[in-house]
Amino acid sequence: MSWSEKKIELALLDLKRISRERSHDFVVVTMPIRSSQSAYGFITPFLDKEEIPYLDLSADPVWTGENSGLWYKVDSHPNAKGYAHIAASVHRLLNSTRDL
Repeated sequence: MSWSEKKIELALLDLKRISRERSHDFVVVTMPIRSSQSAYGFITPFLDKEEIPYLDLSADPVWTGENSGLWYKVDSHPNAKGYAHIAASVHRLLNSTRDL
């Protein structure tokens, strides 16, 4: 495991602790990356082990393919349609899990 991956895990544990101390819900949302659909794949086993709820947007097949219509043509960022899809996915998650 690289130091950057370990640092992410430690930060997530700290956020989980702070959220619980303050009686807040804590959910991780992994974003799709155009160049590597599973760029954050290393983190999902950790989230499962630590029982941290998450939404893995990169697992949604709508992001695959050059013709998905969700990416800017000149770089690797989602376009307005892509961000609308992200927002709708997060909205569904928040509405379906009131008591995490």
